[in-house]
Amino acid sequence: MLILLLMRWNWLREAFIRNRSSTTSVCAISVAGNPKVRLLLIQGTDDHIEKVVPGLKRDLWQESNGIVLIHAGMANSTPDPEFVESLNQVRAQRPVDGIVQVMDCAMLPDAAALDTLVRCRQKGDSLLGWQAPVWLWFIREEAWDREGEGVPATGTLFGPNAAPEAAVESLAMLSSRLRRAGMPALLNDTRHDWMLQLSDRLRGCLKNQLALLLTSLMSGPAPYRLRGVMFSPALSAISMLPHARLSPAAWQALEDDCLHVHARKIGFSWPRVLRLMLLAIVVLWGAGTLLSLVVNRAQIYQAQETARVAADTRQPLPERLRNQLLLQQAIARLQDRQSHGAPWYTKFGLNQDGDTLNLLLPLYARNNQILMRDALADELHRQLTTFVQLPPGSDARSAATQRTYGLLKGYLMLARPDKADASWFAGNMRKAWPSRSGVADSSWQTQAPKLLGFYAQNLPAHPEWKIKPDMELVGIVRQILLKQIGQRNAESGLYQDMLKRISSNWPDLTLADMTGDTDASILFSTEEVVPGMFTRQAWDEQVQNALMRW
Repeated sequence: MLILLLMRWNWLREAFIRNRSSTTSVCAISVAGNPKVRLLLIQGTDDHIEKVVPGLKRDLWQESNGIVLIHAGMANSTPDPEFVESLNQVRAQRPVDGIVQVMDCAMLPDAAALDTLVRCRQKGDSLLGWQAPVWLWFIREEAWDREGEGVPATGTLFGPNAAPEAAVESLAMLSSRLRRAGMPALLNDTRHDWMLQLSDRLRGCLKNQLALLLTSLMSGPAPYRLRGVMFSPALSAISMLPHARLSPAAWQALEDDCLHVHARKIGFSWPRVLRLMLLAIVVLWGAGTLLSLVVNRAQIYQAQETARVAADTRQPLPERLRNQLLLQQAIARLQDRQSHGAPWYTKFGLNQDGDTLNLLLPLYARNNQILMRDALADELHRQLTTFVQLPPGSDARSAATQRTYGLLKGYLMLARPDKADASWFAGNMRKAWPSRSGVADSSWQTQAPKLLGFYAQNLPAHPEWKIKPDMELVGIVRQILLKQIGQRNAESGLYQDMLKRISSNWPDLTLADMTGDTDASILFSTEEVVPGMFTRQAWDEQVQNALMRW
């Protein structure tokens, strides 16, 4: 992996010179925004760090295979703010991926020193804003051929959320593994007894010391996020190139483990919240899309089945009317969704209500033309023709005038979509067409208003559904109605004139005039009067004779 490592020499040299004595400064490294690069802080005394990462004191940082080791000073001191600022400039999103604290097995910290380590680690995590995983690296000075060269990875990894008891138990398991691996190494070369010596120490006093140390660090109000412990003798191999690190076998297990663990953000993390929100949105959108797919698919299949049944012209008339009503209801449901919005679970980009409606309307128009529109137009035409054929001046024509007016109005609505009134049309056309041949009266009385009302409701939006009226018949009926209505108006005017002449001869009657000597005020009272021409006396003496002469 090619990692771009650029050093900001002027500012960094000044920072390092100011803080060299405390070894709490580190150079800022540009990792070119690559999140796969792992930044590990190495803490401990300069002497201890030099035995684990040779040359790190000189270089301040070293890189190998995408893993950058940074000299971070003492573990029992709080990180310098300038050091933390340098790390944030390296990679603000996650300034550190892990921490390696180097200790000498011969000088393990006591209780007070452990408390200091925990407090300093807590303070360091707070300054960084991240809680990083920690590995403990223990140095043992026992001899190893070629000054530590070829030392295998020796240690134990705890995994996430390990308890102190499990960590201590893993040391016993490590001792057994070292004993099994150390015997072949010793038989191969008698100088390679390092693993057997470590196994023996882990079964003795070192086990108790490490158990106390691990328990102290992994428990309490601010425990270490401890991932494992590693052991090695002093390593001396050093690269001749600055900032380049040889990758000894002793580091292999830790390097592999750091690739599978990340630092945790402390406190409120906007990036984390935004990621979770984005993930929630994606999950919800995916679930909504799946639900919308299922619902819309079912509705499309239902609409197809409804259309298929409604298009079957081989069915008897009652069945066809029922199927037409079902098709009409499906269209009405789609129109309502277009007007008021479809349910949220049918949206998510998959709603097909508009396309489905456009496919159903032509079928509805064809069926309605045959089943309802033309049949109604023929029925109205027949009744209007019957009215025209009545003898002029006959009582039958006079009695049918009002009803014929409604028939003509409905007939003209079929021809003038802009004048259609759905509620009036449905109620009055049912009365004008109370029964239909081949259909039970109960079914017709229930279905006709719905079928006719829906047709009239949609007629203004679809003027192509109108009929071509018989204008000659319309003109004749209109003339007859005007004549009949005019005659009625004339008779009504003469009657009103007669009443007006008579009313001047008869005074209005009050309550007292009508009750005579009886005092009705204790029961009720009123200021209203009754016109005198409507009394019995006026009828007998004048009104009856006037009507007979009229």
